[in-house]
Amino acid sequence: MDLIPGTPELYNLDQWDGYVSAREQVLRTMRSRRPHDNIVLAGDIHASGVSDVLADYNDPESASMGAEFVGTSISSSGSAALGAVLPGIIAENAHINWADNSKRGWVKHTVTTDEWRADYRHVDSVTAPNATVQTATSWVVPRGGRLGAA
Repeated sequence: MDLIPGTPELYNLDQWDGYVSAREQVLRTMRSRRPHDNIVLAGDIHASGVSDVLADYNDPESASMGAEFVGTSISSSGSAALGAVLPGIIAENAHINWADNSKRGWVKHTVTTDEWRADYRHVDSVTAPNATVQTATSWVVPRGGRLGAA
């Protein structure tokens, strides 16, 4: 994930970008065994996100091998600095379909034999016991198909 538009050399070494060999081993396994129906669940970045898992991240036009769903924190706040640059990160990384770091919540996954559905549930407040919960966005991966907004 390129963090600053126009600067492809700047990556977050605390995420997958810092583990090139391990990441490539996972991608190689995906390519050889299940080249289309892969689902990756990730988190611990205080932001929500939905991305295509690309066969080759050096080629933005490479095939999608599945979807990655990143769940936000339930109570820890998001970074104002990340919020300021998030639109540029999304623009610079074509495999990122949606991202938000302004809300807290969770991802509700519903899995059937026909599809994987991810509903991003966000709360209005992390301190109010009766906070309102709403679905921010929903995404579906049909069996043998490609990630798309629900």
